[in-house]
Amino acid sequence: MDNFSWYSTARDFASKRALPLITITMDAPDRFEKNLGFLEASKQRQIGKIYQGAERNLCVSRQMTDFIAKKYHAPTETFYFGPPDGLAPRLPDESSKLRKGGGLTLGFAGGLAYGYGEALLSIAKKLVGTKSRIRIYSRDRPSAELAKMVDYAGSFSHEVLWKKFQEECDASLLVYAFDHADDDLYRTHFPTKLSEYAWQGMPMVMVGPAHATGITWGMEHPEACLLETDKKLDGLREKLGLLAGDPLKRKNMAEAALRFAQQEFDPVKIRSRFHQILASRN
Repeated sequence: MDNFSWYSTARDFASKRALPLITITMDAPDRFEKNLGFLEASKQRQIGKIYQGAERNLCVSRQMTDFIAKKYHAPTETFYFGPPDGLAPRLPDESSKLRKGGGLTLGFAGGLAYGYGEALLSIAKKLVGTKSRIRIYSRDRPSAELAKMVDYAGSFSHEVLWKKFQEECDASLLVYAFDHADDDLYRTHFPTKLSEYAWQGMPMVMVGPAHATGITWGMEHPEACLLETDKKLDGLREKLGLLAGDPLKRKNMAEAALRFAQQEFDPVKIRSRFHQILASRN
């Protein structure tokens, strides 16, 4: 459910052939495609009819499930899309050793759009004068200002990325910008990189507003996560310093992250469940 012309065509195709339609919603269906004001109400009614007439409506997060059910009055279910196969976690004991003496190397993997670059810049400024450092793995090059304060590793294939991530970083870093234009997206999406981070078997550091879905997940799994939800980030330096000085805590966090990955983001179980949904009828 990304582009109206696409999913309305899918609805028409299914309807003409008496086929069951299953919708998958990763972001709000009107998030990236806007209409002139006088057309918007009609479009919203058509979107509602698609959801209401579908065989199943899968939503990427609990928050998205609630949003679609409330706005379009249609039955929905939460379905986490997990990581790719073949992710090999790091041994928990590895998290008791720092990659560079004295400070944490925080790994960020992913794009820098939707406020993530701005969030990383805010964090990097807070780390100035500390021994902690951010290391970015992305196709997007950091801005000139950000590049001065972080290590930019570049872009790598999936097969190479996570091995380097484990070898070069002490913890993963999930970020959101505070008071950003994409705040509505933060409230309902689910960051697929979270499942990949959990599978690394490493401590997870999360920074952003409490209503962002990834941060909410971290608040529900505090054994695996170091959280900062204050937009001033005044406590972040101290929290990272304490974590850098506590090898046992890092090891325990790594074990917890992997345990949650196995429970919630097992790609074999997720794929099997998806196949069951495709093969079933309500």
